[in-house]
Amino acid sequence: MSKSYWDDSQKHQKKHTSKCASNMFSEANQFQLNKISIHYYTTLTTMATKSIKLSEETYKKLVESRQTAG
Repeated sequence: MSKSYWDDSQKHQKKHTSKCASNMFSEANQFQLNKISIHYYTTLTTMATKSIKLSEETYKKLVESRQTAG
């Protein structure tokens, strides 16, 4: 094997390894972002649900207080 062939092979291998590592890193980042966005979506949904329940309870109390007053 000639030296230039060996050098080219090494360069190609390094380039390929670097590309694979970069892809794995970006996939891992995307996975983290997806996990975070799912977490925030779940949190916001939970907060909205609690807010609606509180509003319903407040409304019921308001109606009850008006009925007892009137």
